Amino acid sequence: LACIGVMLSHAGFTGRAFAGSGAWGVSVFFVLSGFVMIYSYYGRGKIQSCSMKDSFRFALGRIKKLYPLMIIASLPIYSFQLQMVPFVKTIPQVILNLLLLQEWLPLRDRSILGVSWYLCVMMFFWLIFPAILQYMEKNYNRKKACSWIAVSALMQIIVALIGKALMNVSADAGSIWTGDFCEWFVYKFPLSRIWDIVLGMNLGYLFLTTDRLQKLSVRRCTLLETVSVLLAAAAWVVYALCTPKITASADTLFILPPANVNSWWNYTLLFTASSVMLVCSFALNKGRLSSVLKNRFLLYIARISPYLFISHFPVFFYICIYVYQISQATGYPIQMTYGGWIN
Repeated sequence: LACIGVMLSHAGFTGRAFAGSGAWGVSVFFVLSGFVMIYSYYGRGKIQSCSMKDSFRFALGRIKKLYPLMIIASLPIYSFQLQMVPFVKTIPQVILNLLLLQEWLPLRDRSILGVSWYLCVMMFFWLIFPAILQYMEKNYNRKKACSWIAVSALMQIIVALIGKALMNVSADAGSIWTGDFCEWFVYKFPLSRIWDIVLGMNLGYLFLTTDRLQKLSVRRCTLLETVSVLLAAAAWVVYALCTPKITASADTLFILPPANVNSWWNYTLLFTASSVMLVCSFALNKGRLSSVLKNRFLLYIARISPYLFISHFPVFFYICIYVYQISQATGYPIQMTYGGWIN
């Protein structure tokens, strides 16, 4: 579902109703990633060392299936970029993308493939995960897990407030620095997004170590699932209402949304509660909604979701170009935007 939400936000023809589905989907991805990693590795003896060498080996093992696809999916976007930017000027961006370091600096040109910033954050997490896991296996309890959940929530608020302050920071048009420091720091900076994952890790720990969660009735599990879905829907509505309206001339190909004055809180904080509830309630796998979602189609989408997440972006990108060419040939103005708006 999170993958479908991200794809809808990038589709370019879904309207403002799905504008927030991408930010929600990313929030779910991060919380779920932390949850699943602890569920899969905690107490299983799969990781014996957290040395720098072994941590790199572990991270490379996690990224090796997605990295080649990221390179392939980046090529059509990069070829389009080269039509507007000299090759020499793109070299630093290419190097940072190849090393998955592109989101560590607030540069104007960062991720070549629009969604690859997510892999930059995940690579950082996979590098530090062995050390975090060993700490949790040696010296952890439910009280500490609850404390870290509180710390993670507090850090998200602090990140949002810093992002709000960064909204007043601007760069010149010809500068190498981004024109939206808030969006970079709150939404894509690895040290900011790691707190979503830490939150998920501690929820996963509590899930594994709290027996009474498994004893919840089907009725209560269904209620939790319903509340989590309603929270997500409410967050989508709030995001859409807070999204600025877009205007542009009829000959514009891609319309970038104007600066969102609410981005410091509606990129992350708005979706945290629903993401946490969604992951926890559906992890119980006992409610009516989770039963409905366990059909062959959605289970198949879940298996291929990492590959869809990476590959859909260039496909949608060139669909937008094709639709624009049709509009120019027919004289019917069609405008598509990055983020799911259409004028």
